[in-house]
Parts: sequence; structure tokens; C-alpha cells
Amino acid sequence: MSRSETSAPAASAVRGGSLRDQAMIAAVILGLVLSGLWAWWGLERGAFFEPVAYPGAILLLMTLATILLSTPLRLAIRGPHVIALGAMVGLFGWTLLSLLWTPSRDIALEDAGRLLIYAASFLGGLMLASLLGRSLIWAVLPYCFAGATVAAVTVVTLLGVDASLDVLDESGTLDYPFGYRNANAAFFAGVALTALGVGARRGAVVPGALGAGLAALCLELAVLSQSRGSVPALVIGLAVLLAFSADRLRLLALLACVAAPIAIVIPTLLEPFSVAEDGVGAGAELRSAAQAAIIGAAGAALAALAALAALAQIAARMQPSRRARRSIVAAVAALLAAGAAAFVLAVGNPVSWVSDQVPANFSETQDTGDSRFVYTGGRNRTDFWRVSLDAAAATPVAGEGSGSFRQVYALERRSRELPLDAHSLPLETLAELGVIGLALLLIPLGAAFVAIRRSARLGPEAAALAAAALGTGAYYVAHTSIDWLWSFPGLIAPAIALAGIASAPAARSSSVVPPAISRSAAAVLALCAIALIPLFVSARLVTAAQARAAADPAGAREQLERAAELNPFTDRPYLLAADIAARQGESEAALAALERGREREPGEWLNYALATQFLLSEDPKRAARELRRARELNPGEEDLNELERLLRRSSSSGDGRPPRN
Repeated sequence: MSRSETSAPAASAVRGGSLRDQAMIAAVILGLVLSGLWAWWGLERGAFFEPVAYPGAILLLMTLATILLSTPLRLAIRGPHVIALGAMVGLFGWTLLSLLWTPSRDIALEDAGRLLIYAASFLGGLMLASLLGRSLIWAVLPYCFAGATVAAVTVVTLLGVDASLDVLDESGTLDYPFGYRNANAAFFAGVALTALGVGARRGAVVPGALGAGLAALCLELAVLSQSRGSVPALVIGLAVLLAFSADRLRLLALLACVAAPIAIVIPTLLEPFSVAEDGVGAGAELRSAAQAAIIGAAGAALAALAALAALAQIAARMQPSRRARRSIVAAVAALLAAGAAAFVLAVGNPVSWVSDQVPANFSETQDTGDSRFVYTGGRNRTDFWRVSLDAAAATPVAGEGSGSFRQVYALERRSRELPLDAHSLPLETLAELGVIGLALLLIPLGAAFVAIRRSARLGPEAAALAAAALGTGAYYVAHTSIDWLWSFPGLIAPAIALAGIASAPAARSSSVVPPAISRSAAAVLALCAIALIPLFVSARLVTAAQARAAADPAGAREQLERAAELNPFTDRPYLLAADIAARQGESEAALAALERGREREPGEWLNYALATQFLLSEDPKRAARELRRARELNPGEEDLNELERLLRRSSSSGDGRPPRN
């Protein structure tokens, strides 16, 4: 054997070791970026606003592009993986294309930005799992870390709260940190399902106990949020998690260990709602609730540690006898019964509670009680859905255009609300993007499911991740079908990345991605990141101008002008500039700003309402024309009634000035 022949295997081993080290470094970097990004977004209102979402998106896109350029990936994106990713990119492109016909191009651009984040998140999940290789289970750490960070900061905030209105909404439910009770509950429920699914992995005693503690803490914070929609979604998520779990006995044990302490502390968790008035006056109760949440989480972790250790010992010795199995099942049933009893104590008759939820979500009546879970007020969802279906029937193929729901609903509504979203992702997508958009939304769900199920057969870690991803995904599919959670990247991006992680094992390859493909993908990601920069700067300038308006109106208007130049689709800089000019007594400048805003959003009723307000005393006839146009665009708006009354008073004076009292 020659020297070259003997050195070839050694050189190959060195190259293999170098590639593994390179992949691990890239995995650590990507994991740290995702951990920090999701924790930041979770604490910043779920990245609902562009000044938070856009810089995070740029960071994510550039990180993925850099890894693609610098690190060989053993990944073959094919079959269901390429279908899922391709359909997500297609939905992003279709949303962008709808800028050609939507009446609300500003919101459409925001929607496209979110979809770009979600597609990148799925790719990021695939890449992270591929880089980790056999250490696959670590890929879930960023999500759990972000969830634990947000939960811990929330508890610490509650412990030190002075003004309860800082963390409660007006009805007395927790709206910190997402600013919306349902988003809070969804985030914490998703983290809990993931922690339970991964914690049930065979042999993971300490990680399982930590997962139980995290799940208990998150579910307790979800109870504080008191989102009714989260309850059926959580039931669906748990059912799917149990159905696909590889070790249901361990999962049931974890559930029992989590349910028991929550059952004990749930009355304390419900107390802030019952004592708060208009979101204040519950500081002491919030501190008690936070303390109870800590105790409950610690109790769940300790109980899970003992239960999982006992199960591990039984499994190590032998298969449990029939008597032992009966004892375990009896213990689990007893603990689950304790959780059910706590639920009954909280909401009363469960059958009546469930039957009340349908009309409760759709009526306008209100009912007071010790828990919002028995609240019978509603948010007119059936009316939102009626308008969505009517819009879909009118334009079934392409829809009215992304972001159009608000303007369409303003014309057709029967309620006093004027939401941005239809409170149902499938129906809103159908109304705004037609059957093409709905297909591009549903195809990734089916393709990801197939990829995850294929991956679940490739080992215990893959199976645990698959169950966690399917349970968490089922929760979000259920909850987004009756709410507007899709607008929060801090909620949706981690769940989509988890789907990418869980589907990655079936995309493993013995060969690396060809450099030409990696370079092309990196170039596309980098271009998308660069395209977001002016949109981010524009949004940041609008925010800065709002803060600066009182002290430096001229400087604020200059910032707004630059913001409008950087984002040619938004009318918000002009609306704000008009308001600033009007406060300075420059009515002509205000009207000019509104006119420029109309060039971008001719169907925005608020523009015409502001013009009416500015013209009331100077030109009542012109004000009347503006008011008629505002009324055409939003017939049911009550604020226009006050403008109409003021206009009548102004017109009756005869000289364009209000009459003397």
C-alpha cells in the first residue's frame, strides 16, 4: 500500500472532523440568535410593530445567509420539505403581488414582511437541526429558553408591580408582555406543549422535570391571561400531543405532575380578575399570583423528578407487572382528576361552560364574575366571518387584496368594532387572497405534517420532537382559526421553526448542499434583508417623530417626510404630519399632507374625517364634502356623528364660525 493510499482515510477523517466542528459552531451561533431574538420579541409585544419585527427579521435573514455561505449543510430539501417551503415562499410572493389590487398597500406590505419571517423561520429550523446532526434534541433549546426567559421576566414584573394597569388590561386580565391576553396565553401554551412533548422523551429524567416546571409556570401565566379561546385550542393541542407521543405513560405522568399544583393555586391565579376595576387595584393579588405560580412550578418540577425517576427504575428492572401498571394508571388518573376538579371550581359546570362559549364569543352582552372564563361578552366574531365570506364570494380567485379586511368590514359591518383582522386566519386569507392564497396557506401545513411524520420514525429524539411540534402546531392552527394571532411574529415564528426542526431528520443527507445552491439561497436571503432596511428606518422615523412632535414639531415633520420617502406605500407619515401641522395652526399644510396620503390610500376613511375636522370652522361646505366621503367609506362610524353635529353648528352660524353660546 502506498503512502498516498494510507493517508487518504486519515485526510478524510480530518475533513470530516473539521466539517463537524464547523457545523457545531454554526449551530451554536444560530441557536444563540434564535434564543435572543425570540426572547426579545416575546418581551416586546410579540414583535407586532415594525420597529421590532424588521430588525429581528434582518438579523435572522443575514444569519441564515452567512451560515449558508460559510458552512456546508448535510441537507436535502426535497419532497414534502420543498413543497412546504415553496408554498410559504409562494404565499409571500402572492401577498406582495396583491399590492397591485389591494386598497390597503401599507398593511399588505406588513403582511408580506411577516410571511418572509415565517418562511425564513422554517428554513432556520431545518438548518439548525441539520447542523446539530445526532444532537438533534438540542435544537428545541432556543424555543424553551425564550419561553423560560419571557415567563421569568413576567413573574418578576408581577412580583414588583406597583400600578397593576401596567400589566393588566381594563378587564383585569394579564396583557403583559404581548399587549393582548390571547397572545399571552398562546405563547405560554405553545411553550408548555413543547416542553411537555420533549420532556416525555424516554431516559430524560432531569430534562423532563425541568420541562414540567416550565410547562406549569407557562400554563399558570396562561390562566392569568384568561383567554377563552386558548382553552379549546389547548385541549386540541394536548390531544394531538398524546396521540403522537412515543411514550404516553411518561407524558401522562408529566401532565399529572403539572395539573396537580395548578389545581392547588388556580384560585389565587384567578383573584386579580375578580378584584381589579378598570385594570387597577389588584397589585397585591398580582404579587400573590406570581408567588403561587413560582410555588406551583417548583412543585411540578419536583413531582415530575420523582415520577420520572420511578418510571426509569421500573423500566430498568423489567416491564412493569399488570398490578404495577394499574397502580401507575390509578395515580395518574387521580392527579388528572385533581386538575379537572380545579377546572370545575374555576368555571363551574363544564358542559354549560362549553355550550356558553359559542354565543359568548359572538354576542355583545357582558357578564361579571370571578373569572373571565365564564364571561359572556363577545367580540362579534361571526360578523367578522360573515363579511369575510361575503368578500370571498365577491372575489373568489384573487381576493380583495392583503390587508383589505379593515376597509371591507368598515363598509359592511353590523357591529361597533373596526378590527384590522377577521379573527380567523383561514377566512381572512380566503377573503383577502382568494382560493389561491388559502391553498398556499394550507399546503405547507399538510406538507410539514408529512415531513414530520416521516422524521418521527428515525429515532427517539426525532419522535419526541415530532410529537412536540405536532401538539404545538395543532394548538396554533386551532387558536389562529378564531383569533388574529398570525400578526405576532413572536408567537408564530418559533412554532414554525419548531416544525422545521421536527421535519429535518427526514431531510438528512450524506452529501452536502451544492455550493451553487447555497450561494444562490444566501444571495436571496441577503437581498430580502437589504430590502427590509428602508422599511425599518421608515417605521423607526415615524415612532421617533411621534415622540418628538410636542417638543420639536418642525423636526418631527422632517422625519415624517423622510419616512414617507423610504416607504412609498404607507400613508401614516402623512396622517401624523397633518395632525402636527393642525396643532400648529397650519391648516393648509395639514390638508396638503392629507392629500398626499390619499394618493397612497384613497380608501382610508380617517383621512377624510381629519380633513373634516380641520375644515369645520374655515370651510363648512368643503368639510361637508369630506364628511360625506368619510361616511361612504365607513357608514357605521360613531365618531363621524360627532363631526356631523359640529358641522351643523358651524354651518348654522352663517359666517363659518361656531355660534356663540
